Amino acid sequence: MAGKRRGIYSIAPNNGWNDQQLTKNCGIVPYLFHKRYGYRAVMVGTRMQAEYPSLERYVKGVEMDFLPDAEWETECRYLQEHYQDMDVLVLHGLFPFYFPIVHRYRQLRPDGKVYSGTRS
Repeated sequence: MAGKRRGIYSIAPNNGWNDQQLTKNCGIVPYLFHKRYGYRAVMVGTRMQAEYPSLERYVKGVEMDFLPDAEWETECRYLQEHYQDMDVLVLHGLFPFYFPIVHRYRQLRPDGKVYSGTRS
């Protein structure tokens, strides 16, 4: 698709994100893709706190999609609904609960990239 905006989606490992993680590897990788390359940067996970001040202060442009629970089935369902927008899927750490997500992503987006960084 010509002109389609690329997307980088960062999925939290069996929980959500706290504000501190937005200014560490978890949030900085998507932020840099957004700022430098124009990607739509989305962090996916459950809501862990009421407000995320770092979104506007340090990682402006990063979006958050909050899931209703931290079950891997919910994350897989989210993937099924949004895979077309996920050019890069970011996972933090190598955990067995990510395997079904990676497997399904590779089926849906064989052209997509998976980045597995360490969780900070």
